Amino acid sequence: MIHINSHRFVMSVSGGSWTVMATDLVQGAVVWFIPAMVARFFWCFRSRPPQAFRIKETAFFERMTMPVDFDSEIGNANDGAQALLIGRIVTGVGGLITLFLLVPNTSGDRGIILALAGFILCIGLILLLSARKNLLSRN
Repeated sequence: MIHINSHRFVMSVSGGSWTVMATDLVQGAVVWFIPAMVARFFWCFRSRPPQAFRIKETAFFERMTMPVDFDSEIGNANDGAQALLIGRIVTGVGGLITLFLLVPNTSGDRGIILALAGFILCIGLILLLSARKNLLSRN
């Protein structure tokens, strides 16, 4: 139920009542409605992009949706060489981390270092094996 006084509205909902001042409604209009209408007014006068830009944009999106022709655009695949290089680097890092076992640590810390170094060495060895397989299959 809504009671309207000269400067406030009182609404009662299930036994309780809320008082909404007229100033609250004005503040809501100032914060949300008026800026929205001003933005809408200026939106009508926004500048359109020039025709040359629209042509470039259309060409860009057409090129973006074309599938990549790997052989003509990039050339031969060098996955094996990349896997070999990264595998060597990762295996070297794993070996360097293994050297941390020489530093005095508790047995729990040594186990963590060993697990980390072992995991990194395994990743490096997997990369080296895939590089070997890839390079052997190409020859």
